Amino acid sequence: MLDQTPKIPNYEIISPLGSGTSGQVWLAKDRFGERRAIKMAHIDHISSSDYQRRFRREVRAQQQLYEVSSHVARIFDYDEKHIPPYIVM
Repeated sequence: MLDQTPKIPNYEIISPLGSGTSGQVWLAKDRFGERRAIKMAHIDHISSSDYQRRFRREVRAQQQLYEVSSHVARIFDYDEKHIPPYIVM
């Protein structure tokens, strides 16, 4: 089940796209009106001791894959300090 609609600086959350065991994905618009997907971790996952390390590794891996393949979503923004952390694609 999707949590309450999140508030993310510089993004207007439009609607939920889906939810899984580790997080949620929301449809949003950036300040230029471009549609983006925002992936957010479930709040109960971010308290684990290695969450920030895994979050940074996921961001780096996706950025590296995007450089070599047009079939990987581009990361436009992310914030590991936000509660909950998010990745904008």
